[in-house]
This record gives sequence, C-alpha cells and structure tokens, in this order.
Amino acid sequence: MIVTDHTRRPMLFVLLALILLTAACAHAWDFRDEVYTCGQQGMTLAELQSAGVTLVSHVPYTREWMEEAGRYGIRGMPYISLYKVYESAAGGNPETPFWGEMDIAQHPEWVYIGVDGQRKRPFNNEFYPTMYWQSCTNTAGIADAYARGAAEILELGAGGVFIDNVLPAAKCYGPEFGIHEHLHPELDNIETFKIALQGVEDRVHSFGPDTVVMLNIGNPFERWAPYGDCIMLESFIYNVDVRPGPGGWVGDRRVQTKQWPQILEWIERTAAHVDGGGSVVALEYLPGDPHSAVFSYAADKLANFLWTGDSHTRRDVCRTLYRCRLQRASGPLRETEGIYWRQYPNGLAAVNPTDRAASVAVDAPEALEALADVLTDQVRPVRDGQVRLTLDAGAGGVYVTPQALAEGHLREALVAAETALERSTTDASGRKPAELLDARREIESARAAMLRAPRAVDARTPVEAALHAVDRCMTGETEADLSARLASGEALSREQVAAELDAGSAPQAAARADRPTISAKRRSSAAGLLQRLYHRHRDMVRVARRARASGRGLPAGLAYRLDLRDRG
Repeated sequence: MIVTDHTRRPMLFVLLALILLTAACAHAWDFRDEVYTCGQQGMTLAELQSAGVTLVSHVPYTREWMEEAGRYGIRGMPYISLYKVYESAAGGNPETPFWGEMDIAQHPEWVYIGVDGQRKRPFNNEFYPTMYWQSCTNTAGIADAYARGAAEILELGAGGVFIDNVLPAAKCYGPEFGIHEHLHPELDNIETFKIALQGVEDRVHSFGPDTVVMLNIGNPFERWAPYGDCIMLESFIYNVDVRPGPGGWVGDRRVQTKQWPQILEWIERTAAHVDGGGSVVALEYLPGDPHSAVFSYAADKLANFLWTGDSHTRRDVCRTLYRCRLQRASGPLRETEGIYWRQYPNGLAAVNPTDRAASVAVDAPEALEALADVLTDQVRPVRDGQVRLTLDAGAGGVYVTPQALAEGHLREALVAAETALERSTTDASGRKPAELLDARREIESARAAMLRAPRAVDARTPVEAALHAVDRCMTGETEADLSARLASGEALSREQVAAELDAGSAPQAAARADRPTISAKRRSSAAGLLQRLYHRHRDMVRVARRARASGRGLPAGLAYRLDLRDRG
C-alpha cells in the first residue's frame, strides 16, 4: 500500500567535509543483512570488503578462492543450474564440481526433448555453448545428481549456491517419441523441477544454518517465491540488449526495460512476500552514468529489495551504494506530491517519476538529525521530523547519514592507496613511495580519531590531514605548476593534462580503464594514482568542491582532479 501525505518545506543545505573509515563488519547470518554482489565485477576482494560486501555469487569452483575470500569476510556462492545438464564429450570438463555429476555420458535420458522430438539447447539457442543441454527433471537419478553436485561445492568451503535459470519448460516429450521414460508420469516438468530444487536446497542447508540458496527465477514470481533463501530478479530495471550469436549471446548495450508504471506494478506484486520477511535481490545491468545506478538503487529500495549492480565503468558508484546498507525498510512505500519514498532505519530512498523537477518535505527516519545525498554529497538537515528532498525529473535519490557517507569516502580512499602501494615498485633501497605510505597512515589516523570523537565534526583536523596526504600523492614536481593553472580556472583538455604529466595518454572512462599500472618513476606513479582516483573517487571530489566554495580552501591535487572530472 502507498501512503500519501502533504508536508511542509524547510531548509538549507550544509556541507559534507569529513571523510572517515570503519572496519569491515563481521559476518553474522541473516540474509537481509548480507551485502551481495553478482560476481566480483572486476573488483578485488579488498575493494569488495571496503564496500561491506559479504556474499558473492558466480565465483570459481575452488577451495583456494573460498579460503582467500574468507580472509576478507566474504563467502562465495558458485553458479549452478537445474535447467541444464552437461556433455563433457562436447568440450566440458568432467572433473568440474557440480557439472561432473550432471554429465550425460552415462545418462542421455536426462536431456529435455521438445515437441519436435529433438534435444534442446538452453533457451532453444543454437549458439549456446555445446556442452549444455536443457534438462528433463522427470527422469530417474537426476534429482539425486543435482543434490550430490551441490554438496561437492559446499565441501569446497562455499557459503551456498546460486541456482540460475529457474524457468523449466512445462512438458518434456521424451515418452511420446520413445526416447526416455518419465519417473513420475502424472507430473509435468515444472513439478519435478520443484522436487529437484527442494532436494538441492535440503542438501545445501544440511551444511549449516547459514548456508545460502539463491534462485534466479522466471515468471511467474509466485510459483518460485517459496523456494530458496533469496529470489533474484535479473534485469529488474536495466538489462543488456543481446541476441543469440556465437558463444551464446552477443551485444552489451545497457537499456532501461521497465518504466515507472511497470516498476510500481512489480513493487505491489512482490510486497506481500518481501514485507512478510522474504528476500528479493534485483540485479541491474547498469549504463555507465552514476544517475542510472542511483535511480535503480532507489527504485529497488522502494520495493524493499536488496540490490546488486553490474557496471563496467563506474564500480566506484556501485561500492558507494553497497555501503549505504539500506537493508530492511522501516516503513511502507509512501507518496508525497508525486514523489515516491520509503524510510529505512539508517536512511531513505526516493524516486521522482514525473517529468518535472520536484522539491518536497517528507518524514525523516526516526532519531536522525540529517541525511546526505549519496550522489551530490549535499547534507539535508532534519527539522521538526522532516527532511526536504530535491529531485530532477525521472531521477532517484538515496540518502544516508552524513557520517555513514563520509565513512564510505574514506574507505574508498584507503583501498585506493593500499592498491597503489601493492602495484607500485620500490626504490633502490627497497622502499615503497613515501607519499602513499603517508596517505595510508593519515587515513587510518583519521579513522581512529572519528571512532574516538563524540561528534564527527570533532575529527576535522585529522581528516584534513588525510586529505592533504592524499593531495601529496597526487602532486609531484611536474604537476605543481599544472595544479596551480587548473586551480586558477585555466581551461585545459585532458590531452593537455596528460602531456603535462608525461603520462602518455589522458585518463579515459572506458570499460575496465580503472586499473592503471604504477611505474617506478615518481612522476608517473603520481599520475597513475591520480588516474585511478579520477575513475573511482568522484565522491571525494564533491567534498573538495564544497570545501572550495565555502572558502575553506582546496588542496591543489584535488583541484586538478576536480577540473579534470568536470571536463568529461
């Protein structure tokens, strides 16, 4: 149900000028408290940990990966599918955990037969990898094989399994063509799929109460919602525009496939399940712009869903959103002057589905004194229990406490500094770059100060010291004059900046471009870190912009990055 109200309109905007770090949370299992991501998405385990991620699917089928992830407080859920069986003779590996159990070499009867009497590839796609076929779950032994395969994965130390393609064909025609017999002639393929699914779920849960079964389901939602610990709705708002082609599917254009009426319909359709304690995670295939990521997160949170995003170019934005930890809504979906919004204990999500910009005051979550916009860093005070939201037409907004947002910014800075240290070379004395070591030390000191301080503002001095330490990483002899020119407002192209830095090429926001190599040269090392921060630290830059606007001063290196970002 959507609750409507009309409320007053205060307030002023203040500045978010603090950045801090908190330690990664220890794992305590309740699925709705997990922060989940579908695959590593090109991130390191340290980066995932910095975002608070605790659960990752689509991971390698190896004990080594599980053990390494465990050191970061992360559990893995390898991919399996009950919709498919495996043909090792067609290019598969019979030793692969789970899939080796599904090898049809000895069980050709496990393959699904279509109405034309032919074996069928998954999705009836002739380009699908040759080792996979659709399954008939109404044949002897297949349900037990699926359960054994899932157990093999748990024995490797996995935290659970991700079950894809929960969309079986309704009828297998094997008996009609004399190809195989059905174990339960009175049941169709959907009902026997449910039997196999329950068997896998029971086997996985036998490994402990915190083991996880996630299902990526097809329609209808109501048929599969009772199964598993969490339901995935893949491509809930954003999808990849693909077509059958070599390798299975071709195409990578990200498109919005649901508009607001369809989103609202799904929110209402799933409300009873989610608000009753069920877990749904939306997987979004995001375009490169941060606005789409924030819109999808906000819309998914209006539904009380968990969220995971696949983004080639803005993984920093994904990490920022994971850190918000809006996990379980504390109130119903509400609507005020056309703006839809929902409270969480530690924040708020809102969507403006109209064709005009809007500014409305809504009830703030209880006991919060202010909320910060994760996209703009603007801090919005709570007065008389209300907070004013300003949203562009068709935009989403995500709001958390200023302290939580600042914590995330400093986490991002710390993981970048540590990654830069790992990738940097040593000098003749075997030492890492001193400016990076200083930055890490100052960031950690700022974190400790924030943990001790009764108020976030009381740690301003160590936070400013951390900012200046980061600035020193970004400024070398060659860059000093350049930073001054940019800080004075001189217009330079990215190519001119690259030439000044002797970096070889301008920073680009292309796919996978956020992995610079840091060389042995001090000048190039600084440029490499700067390029990394360009891609990953837009939130810190906004803090710097507001510091400059308020007259508090702006470190030259941050001025450089700010102006570079504003040019594209």
